[in-house]
Amino acid sequence: MINSPHANKIKKVTRELAANDEVQLSLGASFQYQQLQLSQKLHTTLEVEELLHLYFEELADQYHITGLLYSCPNNSIEISIGTTTEFSYGQRLFADRDFLGVITICCQETFKESNERKIRQLSHTFAFSLRNALAFRHLKLSSQTDHLTGAGNRAALEASLDREFELAHRHNHTLSLLILDIDHFKSINDQHGHLFGDKALKTLVEELKAVARTSDTVFRFGGEEFVLILNSTNIYGAIVIAERIRKAVEKLRLKSDSGEFVSFTISIGTAALRKHELASTLIERADKQLYLAKTNGRNQVWGDTTPPSLQAPANKFISA
Repeated sequence: MINSPHANKIKKVTRELAANDEVQLSLGASFQYQQLQLSQKLHTTLEVEELLHLYFEELADQYHITGLLYSCPNNSIEISIGTTTEFSYGQRLFADRDFLGVITICCQETFKESNERKIRQLSHTFAFSLRNALAFRHLKLSSQTDHLTGAGNRAALEASLDREFELAHRHNHTLSLLILDIDHFKSINDQHGHLFGDKALKTLVEELKAVARTSDTVFRFGGEEFVLILNSTNIYGAIVIAERIRKAVEKLRLKSDSGEFVSFTISIGTAALRKHELASTLIERADKQLYLAKTNGRNQVWGDTTPPSLQAPANKFISA
């Protein structure tokens, strides 16, 4: 008789698969067909959000659900689709032993027991496609991350801008851009060394992520220059966020190798998307505002509040 951890694991998985088959059989042939159709749909994408939309559409069509919430703290993901209601059903998602997060399904009234069993089984099917999508997301993020700071790199910025521009133009949503730069960064490197300069860059990104909204994304544009994409934000909202970031960075204190506490400041330029505008033009306008913030004393926020029909610049200026 073979008795080993590996053999015991095989036995346990076999028992679980047998139990799962029994559940499927008890739910009937029509449900098995529905499960097969769902599995085929889910195999059409490796994007987490698109996968959730497909699953939501399936449940909304079959069980009249109103909303779906997915949370995966391990991957910093929170996605909400539809509307939340008083009645909800929550389930922890696993694929084999891999915990994938929690899904909450909302509806107008309590679930019938039979429907709850079916949704639990469908979520089991969904979980295996979700695991593949999360693995793909991790691979994609690792190839689009600046390894020093943890911010998105230029490739990630371009991909994100393409996506956000399409959504903003299609749904007529506001979209703004911040471009920021560490003031006198060369002097920081010269006085305290490049390792300290790297520490300043990493600390800046950590602060940007802490102060900005969870929906805002941070990218390293090059050197000591960074970009934030602010969706659903007009120019005045962008200026408020930029000023909040500027003040937070101004308060930072970093300890150098000599024991000295060093502070630094940033200058920020902002611009909001105009109708039919290209990404390159929006970046140029935000970069121009950054230049004005630099040349007018640094540690400032400048925003392009010029109406599209006017030629002369009319800048929103906030001093330190």
